[in-house]
Amino acid sequence: MRRAAARLPTPFRDVVTLVDVEGYRYAEAAAALRVPVGTVMSRLHRGRRRIRAHLIDRGLVPRRAKEG
Repeated sequence: MRRAAARLPTPFRDVVTLVDVEGYRYAEAAAALRVPVGTVMSRLHRGRRRIRAHLIDRGLVPRRAKEG
């Protein structure tokens, strides 16, 4: 998980760290990063998706049936 997160581009990594690791709420992360809440939500979604893909590629989590 740490390796996958470390590979993220900085904007995605910053949001994932604040929200998923540090427990910030979206509005708090947006204020800390000086971006709109919608940007936090988008980056978080994309960052999580990239982490999941990294873990799937390494066989660490199962692929969902709909991801085929």
